Amino acid sequence: MMESDEWLYGLDLSELIIPVDLLRGVVVCRPPLNEECATLREWRFNYDIETLGAPASDETRRRATHYLDVQIAEGNAWVAVENDRPVSLSSFNATLPDIVQLGGMNHHQASNRLHSECYYLSCWNLHDPNNKLRMWYRYAPYGVAVQSEYGRLKAAIARFLDDVHLGKVRYRDEDMTGHNSLQILFTKGIDYAWENETMRSRRCSRAGRISSITDFQSRTT
Repeated sequence: MMESDEWLYGLDLSELIIPVDLLRGVVVCRPPLNEECATLREWRFNYDIETLGAPASDETRRRATHYLDVQIAEGNAWVAVENDRPVSLSSFNATLPDIVQLGGMNHHQASNRLHSECYYLSCWNLHDPNNKLRMWYRYAPYGVAVQSEYGRLKAAIARFLDDVHLGKVRYRDEDMTGHNSLQILFTKGIDYAWENETMRSRRCSRAGRISSITDFQSRTT
């Protein structure tokens, strides 16, 4: 989430290096089509939540939809398309006769991977009497098993100041375009379904500057 002023950078079009895939026609940049608008509105909604810190509410969705629809109607929104599927969205935030400000850039899956670096994860194996030792044989043959309960784990993480999400991991193989950061974090390939995990994720704005678990603040400190 943006928590400070952003630097603006200028680029003269004569110095623009066009990506090879655009030159070859592998990727096409064009205005959005009507049938793509639902997907792009969802991207904009998630962008406002994850980047601008807006609440995940009906009002945020309404504003995101209106904002994008106006940009499209004014010819200020653009999509990059690969294999007939939108993979990126950008727009002109401001325009003058000889200059534009490019903003609202959203390469959805790439931005989600970037946001994922702001999360700390802890995975717990749900007890299965028919499969209770496989995780330790696979990942920690000389480790120690810690047993707890869902309610106790949930109560323990409630003390943290940062947002903490607790939920069951989904196991599936699918295209994740359109998924938000948490959906991506809580999804693993079908080959790992035997792990049967519950995951907790914690978002920290200081990610990259945390050196140990004692650096985290809690509601009791």
